[in-house]
Amino acid sequence: MKIRADFLPTAIIAGFLFLPSLVHADDRGQIKRGHDVAVRICAACHAVERGPSRSPYRAAPPFEQIANTRAMTALALRVALQSSHPVMPNVRLKESERTDVIAYLLSLKRLSLGDVNPVGR
Repeated sequence: MKIRADFLPTAIIAGFLFLPSLVHADDRGQIKRGHDVAVRICAACHAVERGPSRSPYRAAPPFEQIANTRAMTALALRVALQSSHPVMPNVRLKESERTDVIAYLLSLKRLSLGDVNPVGR
């Protein structure tokens, strides 16, 4: 089967438009698994659910507050989860659990107007 050259750009664009839906579907699985890990391991000290809540251990910030800390990124969360903290137990997560918890935490991030990139700017 021969593909026409004028069809190739359309096929490439269609592929790129379809790709985010695949990534998004995978992210939801990671987010759900991350939530499950957070409930099982982190909820003893942190409020892990979305919405206003207080952590069981007052010194432990709620997950939503952590997620909405300025400049909080997946990399910053990864470093934080791999570093020891004086008041936090040294929790050992598998790499997949850490990745899932990070996905869950980032799902709690609220978008602000500064996060929107208007077309043409």
